[in-house]
Amino acid sequence: MLMKNAELAEFSLSFSPKEQHLHLSHKGQTEVDASLRTPEGQSALAGCISRRVNAAARVYCAPDHGFTDLSHKTVSIINLASVRALAKALGCDIDKRRFRANFYVDGLPAWSELEWMDKTISINGINMEVYRITDRCAAINVDPTTAERDRLLQELRRARGNLDMGVYARILNDGSVHAGDSITLPEGLS
Repeated sequence: MLMKNAELAEFSLSFSPKEQHLHLSHKGQTEVDASLRTPEGQSALAGCISRRVNAAARVYCAPDHGFTDLSHKTVSIINLASVRALAKALGCDIDKRRFRANFYVDGLPAWSELEWMDKTISINGINMEVYRITDRCAAINVDPTTAERDRLLQELRRARGNLDMGVYARILNDGSVHAGDSITLPEGLS
């Protein structure tokens, strides 16, 4: 949605899936603090978003649906060393949040994640099959703090010759992961 409505980056939110409770703030001011299980909570969220982006918004409850561009239920993984390497090549700071990853990994060589294709990696016993390199879109042009647009997508293409940044993986088994858990790679990969 950032491609069309950069101003959404100005929102901060926390969400409790178990309670279906959403806290949404805009520039530090609470806009919505409600349960999305109720029509009132859904209406409050839709109204807030509609006012801020000047377009009609609707709230849907779809428990078994993933709102994604991909046909598979996947997670995205970003190597922070790759983000730092890109920032160095461009001579600027890059906020990792531009890449909207489910997992940020560190301590690996820059761009090594691109070698994980068709391999199984593991985080805290959760096995993931890496099946696709992430081809970035114009959403990365939106600064997640200021909501201002720039040309990061074009600069990525200029610096790397492609739009590749990160990978997608399918989750193969249930379990839990936590910040700080180690990633295990197949032998021979770094």
